[in-house]
Amino acid sequence: MRQDKIVPIDANGEFQLPDDVMARQGWRPGSRLVAELVPGGLLLKDAPPEDGPDGGRS
Repeated sequence: MRQDKIVPIDANGEFQLPDDVMARQGWRPGSRLVAELVPGGLLLKDAPPEDGPDGGRS
């Protein structure tokens, strides 16, 4: 079931996801997300752990 939500972007270019979206995804303050450009929009998904194969920094 698709439920579109309009999320405003403030003057600093920031936005806040609705609480119900955060809860449904299990995201909390401090969660890390990957923003992926896809045809027609933007996909937000969980980031790999920082010590995982894509999270390490050299």
